Amino acid sequence: MPSEKKIITNIVWRFFERTGTQLVTLAVSIVLARMLAPGLFGVLAMIVAVVAVLRVPIENCLGHALIQKENADGTDFSSAFYCNLVASTFIYAFVFFLAPPVAERAGDPGLTAVIRVLGLSIPLSAFKSVQQAYAERNMLFRKFFFASLGGTLISGIVGVLLALKGFGLWALAAQYLLDLAVDTILLWIIVRWRPAAVFSADRLKTLLSYGWKLTAAALMDSAYEGLKQTLTGIRISSADLAYLNRGQVYPRAAFNNINASVENVMFSAMSREQARPELVREMVRKNVTTATYILAPILAGLAAVAEPLTRLVLTEKWLPCVPLLRICCAAYLLSPAVKANQSAINALGRSDLFLKLEIVKKIASVVVLIVSLHFGIKGVAVGLLATSVICMLVNALPNGKLLGYPLGRQLLDVLPSIALAAVMGLIVYTFGCLGLRDIPTLAIQIPLGTALYIAGSAAFGLKGFSYLTGLVRSFKKE
Repeated sequence: MPSEKKIITNIVWRFFERTGTQLVTLAVSIVLARMLAPGLFGVLAMIVAVVAVLRVPIENCLGHALIQKENADGTDFSSAFYCNLVASTFIYAFVFFLAPPVAERAGDPGLTAVIRVLGLSIPLSAFKSVQQAYAERNMLFRKFFFASLGGTLISGIVGVLLALKGFGLWALAAQYLLDLAVDTILLWIIVRWRPAAVFSADRLKTLLSYGWKLTAAALMDSAYEGLKQTLTGIRISSADLAYLNRGQVYPRAAFNNINASVENVMFSAMSREQARPELVREMVRKNVTTATYILAPILAGLAAVAEPLTRLVLTEKWLPCVPLLRICCAAYLLSPAVKANQSAINALGRSDLFLKLEIVKKIASVVVLIVSLHFGIKGVAVGLLATSVICMLVNALPNGKLLGYPLGRQLLDVLPSIALAAVMGLIVYTFGCLGLRDIPTLAIQIPLGTALYIAGSAAFGLKGFSYLTGLVRSFKKE
C-alpha cells in the first residue's frame, strides 16, 4: 500500500495542477465572455458535447483498465496504445465525412469546418490517454502540473488573441483544441514511457473485458450531456443554454479542483488494495468526509455572493445566470460522495455493477430532463439538482454491502459540513443586502464567510476539520 504521505503528496500536486489550470481557464473564460456573445458559447457547447461522446471510448476504456489491473506491464500498455490509435483514426474519419450533413441539419454550413477541427481532439486523445494512465498508475501526478498548466496557458492566450481579432467561434474552438494538443505534447516530453514494438491480443482482451463496461457507462454519460445541451438549446434557446452553462462553470470548477485532486490518486491507491475492502472503505470515508468539508463552504459562499460577483466579473449582461448558478451550487454539494462511491466500485473490479448503476441513473436523469424542459431554463437547473440526489442514492447503496459503508453512515459524515456551510452562506448573503458597491460587498462577505466556517468547524468538532488539522500537524513533525 502506498504510504499516506505519498498519497497526500500526490493529491497536493494534483490539486495545484487542477487549481492552476482552473484559475487560468476561468480567467480566460471571463475575458472571452466579456468579448463574445452568449450564443457563441451555446453553439460551441453543443458541438463539444457531441465530440465528447466520440472521445469516450478512447479516454475511458483502456486507460482505467491499465490502472486497475494489478499486474499491468509494458505489453499491456503498448497493446492499449496501438488499439486506441487505430480506433481513433476510424472515429475521426466518421466525424470528417458526417460533418457536412450535420452542419446542414443545424442550419449553418459554415459549421462543417468547425466540427472537423474540433474532431481532431479524438486522435489527440489517443496519444494522451495511455501516457496519462501510465503516469496515474505510477502516481507521477507532479508531471501533470507542468503539462496541464502549459496547455491551458498557451491555449488561453491564443483564444483571447483570436477573439480580439474578431474570429468569434473560431477563437473558442482554437482554445478548446490547443489546450488538449499542448497538454498531450508536454505529457509526452515529461513522462518517459514509450510504446514498445509488442502487441498481445490476449492482454488486450483482458483489458477490454473490464474497460468496455466503463466505456459504455461513460458513453451514456456523454450522450446524456449531449442530449441535455441539444434539447435545451433547441427547446429553450442557445442564449439560455449559455446562461445555464455559465451558471455551472464556477461550481463545476470548484468541484473539479477538489475531486480531480483526489479521485485519480485515490483510484490508483484503492486499486492496489482491492483485495482488502476494509482499507478501501477507510479511504472512501476520508475522501467523502474531507472533500465535502472543503467543497461545501465554497459552494455555499459562491451562491451567497453570486450577484455582485457576476456583475463585477462578467458584467450586467450575464446577470440572468445568477439564479441558475445558485441552483447549480446546491446540485454539486453531493458530488464528492457520488464520485468516491464510483471510484470504490471500479477499484474493486466491479465495472459490471458500475455499468448497471449507470443505466439506472441515466434512465432517471432522462426522465427528469424531459419533465424539467417544460419549466424553462430554471426548471432544467432544478432538474440537475434532482439528478444529483438520485445519483447519490444509487451510487451509495451498493457500498453498504461491498464495503460496509451504508448510505446512512455516509449521510452522517457529510451533513454536518453541509449544514454549517448553509448557515454560513445565509449569514454572508444578508451582508449583500446592505446596498454597498460590489467590491466593498465582496470584501466583507468573503473574509466573513471564511472566518465563520473555520470557527464553526472548531466549535462543533467537524471530522473534516479534525482530519485536515491533524494532517498538517503530522507533516510539520517530519
